Amino acid sequence: MEDESVEATRMMMIGTAVAALLLAMAISRLVQWLFSKTLPPDTVRPPHVQSWIPYLGSAIEMGKDVVAFICHYGKQFQSPLFTATIVGETCVFVADPELMNMVFKPKYARYLDSYSLQKDFVTNVLGGTPKDVQQNFHTDTIKIGGKQANHFILNRDSMGVSVGKVQDYFQKNIPELATSTNIWTSHSMFSMVYQAVFKATAGPLVSDYFVQDESSWEAFQVFDKGVIPLFNKLPSFLTTKARQARSSLIQTLQSKAFQDQASPLMKARIQELPVSPSALSKANLGLMFASVGNSAPAIYWCLLRLMEDPPAWEACRAQVQALVLQKKQTDAGTTTTPTFTMDDLDQMTLLESAFWETLRLYQGNFTARRITEDFVVETTTTYTNKQQPKKYLLEKGSRIMPFWAVLHYDPNIFSNPKQFQYDRFVGKPQFTFASGAKINFFPVVAFGGGEHLCPGRKFISYEARLLLALLMLNFDMRLAEGETIPGIDLTNIGVGVCHPEREVKVEIKRRQE
Repeated sequence: MEDESVEATRMMMIGTAVAALLLAMAISRLVQWLFSKTLPPDTVRPPHVQSWIPYLGSAIEMGKDVVAFICHYGKQFQSPLFTATIVGETCVFVADPELMNMVFKPKYARYLDSYSLQKDFVTNVLGGTPKDVQQNFHTDTIKIGGKQANHFILNRDSMGVSVGKVQDYFQKNIPELATSTNIWTSHSMFSMVYQAVFKATAGPLVSDYFVQDESSWEAFQVFDKGVIPLFNKLPSFLTTKARQARSSLIQTLQSKAFQDQASPLMKARIQELPVSPSALSKANLGLMFASVGNSAPAIYWCLLRLMEDPPAWEACRAQVQALVLQKKQTDAGTTTTPTFTMDDLDQMTLLESAFWETLRLYQGNFTARRITEDFVVETTTTYTNKQQPKKYLLEKGSRIMPFWAVLHYDPNIFSNPKQFQYDRFVGKPQFTFASGAKINFFPVVAFGGGEHLCPGRKFISYEARLLLALLMLNFDMRLAEGETIPGIDLTNIGVGVCHPEREVKVEIKRRQE
């Protein structure tokens, strides 16, 4: 009898809890209905994903597979747009690839705070104060910084100088990866690539001090691992090491040794940007993360996928070898690996295509924008298999969250979208949406768009071709026995190129001359 009484009490408590939850949901919906805005004619709100979890909302479900989450609810609602609660925020997701670049269009951009994500990044990840944020996003700062980026990074002559310095570093340090033509040397692959890219990039773009200082490389690794937890404002005890590493890097960025060896870009920023030393150090740490945080994992994945595809590896290597042979014939008597010019790198079309294919597969970036004013989006695509247009009200205070992998993995745009096809982008093929409309922009959106197109996008592409070409020319490479291609780290999605879920061992030996 006592057991039955306990069980009855337990069931009553569960029933009471469920009833209370249902009542709370009913009250919430009633309040929402009472205070909802009057919709314009023929306009609807995007459907909302219901979640039983307070505050977190659909964050856990989305985190398991962002593309699957967006595509699932887009199809379930038969709607190109829908909303979901993610960590207390109302987020608008775009399920129709044809609508994704709306955030870059002037027609809608005036209703969006295009710097909202960057401001959150400066505050949460870089430790910026409100004053730091205000100064770094002041109109004059943005204008001067843009001119500097165009001059020192996008300008082809300046880029050629920087790429030349990258090549000097690679040619000096790559031979140390393996010295024997008979013995395989083992390396942790992600760490190997990341360190090479960090030092080769930080030198010409930031300061040569980072090339020499091992403690900065070690601190950057710790900081990089903490970027997502910091951005998501996880409890401080979970981000202690990342914040300590951040402080160490900022101290270095403010040091005399760093400034004495600063790059031309960095010297211009120190002299010309109208910001405090505190704001400048946060901005420079952000620039360093942006220049390395995407390129290193992208080059890692590209190298790994080419290694696992022998025909692709041999085709890319053959194209590079043909270029080297041509240069040696031009420069009679040259026996060493020649210095590649920008024009030479432009001829490495297979490696360029493989790099973009890698970004298509592994870019895990949201282009989030805060909506500053209610506006209506009129959809004219055939996403819902209905021909009539539909109008959606997007409301002030919510975030619109295009996730570009929805475009990158669309089988209507890319055949066999989950397959690595190294030559997919050779010859600049034309791609179309499911509706038949031509895509009038490059369909791999890895570096932003509109006025926020990353100024370092070309530099990163040249750097990737350079490192991959030198590795192919100098080494034979293979995964260690028993190793397989890792999955992506699901805890590190949302800011840039995905990281691997685990380290893998790669074996290297020098090629026979």
